[in-house]
Amino acid sequence: MAYDWLGNVRELKNTLLYALTMAHDHDWIDLQDLPQEIIHHELAQSVSDPQHDQEDSLITKLRLDAVLKQYDYRLNRVAQALGISRSTLWRYRKKYQL
Repeated sequence: MAYDWLGNVRELKNTLLYALTMAHDHDWIDLQDLPQEIIHHELAQSVSDPQHDQEDSLITKLRLDAVLKQYDYRLNRVAQALGISRSTLWRYRKKYQL
C-alpha cells in the first residue's frame, strides 16, 4: 500500500497479472510474488538510515549503467545479466534516465 506506483495503469495491470502468475495456486498475492523492484522498495523503506538509501540508489544506477555499456545496450542480455525482466529494466532506465 505504501508503494508509490510510477507507471501507468497498463503497467500496473501487467504487474498484477505477473504477481498472480507467481502466486501459483494461491488465492492471494504475497510480497515475494511481486516484481523485484517493488520488493526492494519495501525493504528499503524498512531501513531507517537515509544515507544508506542514497548510497544504495547510487550504486544501483552505476551498476545499471556499467551493465548497459558492457552488453552494448542489448536489453535482453542486460536484463538477463541483472536477473530482472525487460519491463523492470525499462523502469530502472526510466528512473535513472539511462
